[in-house]
Amino acid sequence: MNENLEKIRKARSEFQESTFFMANYLKCNFTTFIQIQPLFQDGSIPNMGLRLHLDETLPEGEIRIGMGDGPTYATTKI
Repeated sequence: MNENLEKIRKARSEFQESTFFMANYLKCNFTTFIQIQPLFQDGSIPNMGLRLHLDETLPEGEIRIGMGDGPTYATTKI
C-alpha cells in the first residue's frame, strides 16, 4: 500500500508544480477505489487534502488528481 501512496503523492506534486494550484480531488473508478480504500479516512487521504470523486468512465487502475472542475490533472496508474 505504501507504493500506491507514493504514486499518489508524486502525481499530486506533479499537478501542483505544473499548475501552481493546490490539488483537492482524486478521481478513480470504484474498482480502483477498492484497491486504495485503506488510504482513506473520512472521505480523504490524511495530510493530503484529496477528496474522493468516483468516475466510472475512467479505466481500471487509473487515478487522476486535480483541482475543481479544471481541465488539467495529473494521472498515475495503480
